[in-house]
Amino acid sequence: MSKQDFDWTLIRSFLAVMEAGSLMGAARQLGAHQPTLGRHVAELEAQLGGSLFERPDADRAGAPDCRRRRPDAGRRRQPRPRRTGPAK
Repeated sequence: MSKQDFDWTLIRSFLAVMEAGSLMGAARQLGAHQPTLGRHVAELEAQLGGSLFERPDADRAGAPDCRRRRPDAGRRRQPRPRRTGPAK
Protein backbone atom coordinates (compact mmCIF):
# COMPACT_ATOMS: atom_id res chain seq x y z
CA MET A 1 0.00 0.00 0.00
CA SER A 2 1.40 3.37 -0.93
CA LYS A 3 1.08 6.55 1.11
CA GLN A 4 -1.32 7.88 -1.51
CA ASP A 5 -3.65 4.91 -0.96
CA PHE A 6 -3.65 5.20 2.84
CA ASP A 7 -6.87 6.49 4.40
CA TRP A 8 -6.03 8.73 7.35
CA THR A 9 -9.67 8.65 8.43
CA LEU A 10 -9.06 5.09 9.65
CA ILE A 11 -6.23 6.31 11.93
CA ARG A 12 -8.34 9.20 13.21
CA SER A 13 -11.16 6.80 14.06
CA PHE A 14 -8.76 4.32 15.68
CA LEU A 15 -7.21 7.03 17.88
CA ALA A 16 -10.62 8.34 18.89
CA VAL A 17 -11.75 4.85 19.96
CA MET A 18 -8.52 4.39 21.93
CA GLU A 19 -8.92 7.75 23.68
CA ALA A 20 -12.65 7.40 24.36
CA GLY A 21 -12.50 3.73 25.34
CA SER A 22 -15.55 2.81 23.26
CA LEU A 23 -17.01 3.15 19.80
CA MET A 24 -19.94 5.14 21.16
CA GLY A 25 -17.70 7.56 23.03
CA ALA A 26 -15.54 8.03 19.96
CA ALA A 27 -18.63 8.61 17.82
CA ARG A 28 -19.74 11.38 20.18
CA GLN A 29 -16.24 12.87 20.19
CA LEU A 30 -15.99 12.92 16.39
CA GLY A 31 -19.63 13.67 15.63
CA ALA A 32 -19.78 10.42 13.65
CA HIS A 33 -21.94 7.30 13.73
CA GLN A 34 -20.84 4.33 15.82
CA PRO A 35 -21.28 1.76 12.99
CA THR A 36 -19.05 3.90 10.75
CA LEU A 37 -16.28 3.87 13.33
CA GLY A 38 -16.71 0.11 13.72
CA ARG A 39 -16.19 -0.29 9.97
CA HIS A 40 -13.12 1.97 10.10
CA VAL A 41 -11.57 -0.12 12.87
CA ALA A 42 -12.37 -3.35 11.00
CA GLU A 43 -10.81 -1.99 7.79
CA LEU A 44 -7.65 -0.86 9.61
CA GLU A 45 -7.38 -4.27 11.30
CA ALA A 46 -7.69 -5.95 7.89
CA GLN A 47 -4.99 -3.71 6.41
CA LEU A 48 -2.64 -4.30 9.34
CA GLY A 49 -3.39 -8.00 9.58
CA GLY A 50 -4.27 -8.16 13.26
CA SER A 51 -6.73 -7.28 15.98
CA LEU A 52 -6.39 -3.80 17.43
CA PHE A 53 -8.89 -4.22 20.26
CA GLU A 54 -9.70 -6.94 22.76
CA ARG A 55 -13.41 -7.66 22.49
CA PRO A 56 -14.49 -9.80 25.47
CA ASP A 57 -16.91 -7.00 26.39
CA ALA A 58 -17.78 -3.50 25.20
CA ASP A 59 -14.53 -2.00 26.55
CA ARG A 60 -12.08 -0.91 23.87
CA ALA A 61 -8.94 -0.84 25.98
CA GLY A 62 -6.78 -1.93 23.08
CA ALA A 63 -5.14 -5.23 22.31
CA PRO A 64 -1.41 -5.49 23.04
CA ASP A 65 -0.58 -4.93 19.36
CA CYS A 66 -2.79 -1.84 19.38
CA ARG A 67 -1.06 -0.37 22.42
CA ARG A 68 2.30 -1.03 20.78
CA ARG A 69 1.26 0.79 17.58
CA ARG A 70 -0.50 3.78 19.19
CA PRO A 71 2.55 6.01 19.82
CA ASP A 72 3.51 5.75 16.16
CA ALA A 73 -0.03 6.49 15.02
CA GLY A 74 -0.23 9.56 17.23
CA ARG A 75 2.89 11.05 15.65
CA ARG A 76 1.38 10.59 12.20
CA ARG A 77 -1.99 12.08 13.09
CA GLN A 78 -3.10 14.74 10.67
CA PRO A 79 -4.83 17.82 12.01
CA ARG A 80 -8.56 17.57 12.46
CA PRO A 81 -10.59 19.50 9.95
CA ARG A 82 -12.15 22.60 11.41
CA ARG A 83 -15.88 22.55 11.84
CA THR A 84 -17.79 25.34 10.23
CA GLY A 85 -21.10 26.71 11.32
CA PRO A 86 -22.62 27.27 14.74
CA ALA A 87 -21.71 25.02 17.65
CA LYS A 88 -24.29 22.45 18.69
